[in-house]
Amino acid sequence: MSLEHEPLTDPPVLRPLTSLKWPYVPEESAFPDPLKRDDPKVLQLRQYEAIATSPAVRGILETRKNLPELLKSIDNLRGSAREEALQKALGVTPPDVDAQFLPKELDEDVLALRELAESIEAAVRGDNKNALGLDWGD
Repeated sequence: MSLEHEPLTDPPVLRPLTSLKWPYVPEESAFPDPLKRDDPKVLQLRQYEAIATSPAVRGILETRKNLPELLKSIDNLRGSAREEALQKALGVTPPDVDAQFLPKELDEDVLALRELAESIEAAVRGDNKNALGLDWGD
């Protein structure tokens, strides 16, 4: 009785994080502006590193083959068109919000993008379980 085994493949070679073009991360001010307290915060380098090295983020991008193209198409948009496309892709456009109490089947792209967003949020949050999370209203 002969068992045939598939040949093992080498894992893909990952580039070191230092070779990537990291976004500019400004230093935090010693005197924060109280008027900007509730504004979205800029990600810090350690948070970018957490996202880039997250097994969950990598796994989602590997299994959901349509995500890179979807993200590129949204990134190519500018202004309000980008925000509207992102809201539509996440399934949180105003008509969706108004109809959130009606049962509906979510598109695969919506589920994949939400899964990616949640894994990025978890990577950024790290061990801080008291931080606010994502609530899709489902």
